[in-house]
Amino acid sequence: ARVVEMNMIYTDTERAPQYIGPIKASTTQYFIDEQTFQNRVTIGSIGPKSYSFPPLLQIALQAERNIMDERRMKVTFRQLIVSLFGKVVSKKDLNQKGVWKMVYVGEVDGLDGKKVLLRIMRTPSLYILANEL
Repeated sequence: ARVVEMNMIYTDTERAPQYIGPIKASTTQYFIDEQTFQNRVTIGSIGPKSYSFPPLLQIALQAERNIMDERRMKVTFRQLIVSLFGKVVSKKDLNQKGVWKMVYVGEVDGLDGKKVLLRIMRTPSLYILANEL
């Protein structure tokens, strides 16, 4: 099964993307297709994903990735999208580029024995993302 969304579990950046001011948000990477993804910061998600209401606030950076080799990808951020209660209220075009280095991508056993997809990358900040398989 294709993983569509991964949760950020750690970053060493000073600008912690999981906080908007003093409010802690969830930070995910959501894959739209093989090339396009969004880095999402979300506040106010209610309920399990099967019937959840739209989040109070979501800020998404939409990007395209182009695989350079098995350890590097070129990432181009194309849009900043702000949504309130699931409705887009602002979009801003971007053209920011960088090369991300994959430190590790693979399956590991979680503490509960379940399989987890783990991605560790440098952007240049260190990011660790995970999703239960």
